[in-house]
Amino acid sequence: MKSLKIFTLLIALFSCTLCKLSASDRIANPSESFLKNKGQWQKEILYRGNTNSTNIFFLKDGLSFAQMGEEIEKPDGSEEYPCLVWNMKFINTNPAMKISALNGKKSVVSYIKGNDESKWIIHPEEYTQINYSSIYTNIDLHFYNSTSSLKYDYIVHSGGTINSIRAYYEGIKRLSINASGELEIANEWNMQLQKKPVAWQIINGVKEFVTVDYKLINDTTFGFKAISGFNKNYDLIIDPLFQMVWCSYTNIPGGSNNINYCFANAMDGDGNVYLTGYSDDTFPITPGAYSNASGIGPEIYIAKFSADGTTLIYWTYLLGESSEFGADIAVDEFGRAYVTGVVDLNITGLTSFATT
Repeated sequence: MKSLKIFTLLIALFSCTLCKLSASDRIANPSESFLKNKGQWQKEILYRGNTNSTNIFFLKDGLSFAQMGEEIEKPDGSEEYPCLVWNMKFINTNPAMKISALNGKKSVVSYIKGNDESKWIIHPEEYTQINYSSIYTNIDLHFYNSTSSLKYDYIVHSGGTINSIRAYYEGIKRLSINASGELEIANEWNMQLQKKPVAWQIINGVKEFVTVDYKLINDTTFGFKAISGFNKNYDLIIDPLFQMVWCSYTNIPGGSNNINYCFANAMDGDGNVYLTGYSDDTFPITPGAYSNASGIGPEIYIAKFSADGTTLIYWTYLLGESSEFGADIAVDEFGRAYVTGVVDLNITGLTSFATT
């Protein structure tokens, strides 16, 4: 067995840059926002969102979804972590498309790797909306998030053509449309749904509904079709809804594998709760199913929740080049967290782990 060296991690810096957050910095639910990639993940990922069961990664040419299955304990005592990835890609997009995000503010998440503070990623921005402007000629695409679903709107402006909208799925078995008009996405584990679209126009201040249905191009590609007529001089809003099917759940911002273990907790004088353990913060975006048999890269996290458990006050990763986890935690009268943990130096000979 590889020898483990115990490190006392004196996280005094949490009291300034990580702990002392104003009320405006706090978020009621991290899954209702989109976190910007500032270098903490591979460059293909622009933003990350998540629902109660699925992590969603926004790419330039589409979306990538990742779900974690139930942990499997093998006869030899080792554990296996099945994961499923599938992607939705946009077809024939406009070269002039621009991707932006709205309503940004600093998040409460931080990534501390190594002892070079200039490379630390402290509070990357989070947003409430992501826009793919001019994804097709005279058509915009807006995404919104919630705790149980992913909402998105296509806005077809005057001169836009609804038939231009095309998307296909990678890593699935087939697409189908059920009797309720919902788009069924059959993958290796379950059936995901996109709810029947709701579409409307605002004409002279009046909201007028338009019947729009999904249209199957083939067993992996879909678009939309307008069943009833609409006024092409006004914007047409098409509003489908991703309804994510449950596989496993975590309400803390771990990795796509959702492998989050809490090994210790503490409480301060105000009743706020502090946690430490490890979380896998890897983000595969290649479609398909795979099993991660003890191949995860566990990273230490330190988290602080409000006394009633509804608000994440901060979540900090202590990243290394090896396998690490937080083993115990204590809090002083000033709200500073002190963590002891384990770092396996035999993997890479790491010498730059952040300790104070």
